[in-house]
Amino acid sequence: TMSQFMPFPGYNPSASTSSEIPPLPCMGYVGRIESAVTEMTANGSKRLNLTLDIAEGTFVNWFSKDLEARSGGIYAARHRGHFLLYYPKGDGSERDGWTINTFNRAINAIQKSNPGFDWDGTDNALIGKSVGFVVREAEWNGHVFIEIGKLLTVDAIRSNNYKLMPRRVPKSEGNPQLTTTTNQVP
Repeated sequence: TMSQFMPFPGYNPSASTSSEIPPLPCMGYVGRIESAVTEMTANGSKRLNLTLDIAEGTFVNWFSKDLEARSGGIYAARHRGHFLLYYPKGDGSERDGWTINTFNRAINAIQKSNPGFDWDGTDNALIGKSVGFVVREAEWNGHVFIEIGKLLTVDAIRSNNYKLMPRRVPKSEGNPQLTTTTNQVP
């Protein structure tokens, strides 16, 4: 015999129980550095892992709210507001030159966004500092998501003096723009 479904208190299949927040548009934001950690990767690269959030406008604290909305599931939710800055390896390669330029541009954006701040190389000195950043779409294994594509000065964001970034796609899909537009200050 089949048992008949008995609705439980709060049963309402049409009510949304999702705590999703509105999607974050791909554009520039004035943000702040929530955490900064120097870490070693599995392949021995040293990087500065910055966790950022939005400090001004309609989407204030979007990354924190997004993380909270996605937490509590069976998989650990990851903060989407990370920006990874790799330290140069010092091998003189072309890639190392690109890494040096990217690192310098990012630190310059942080310093210029915080008048009088001169970074001393410690992680903690970066926490709480303002910085502008551009959010773009990225694609990996068929999934499209958003990420912080580059750091800019707060002034560049406030004065709308920046370029949007194209979607980042895996190199195998052949994106000629990838190496020329990534992390470049306009």
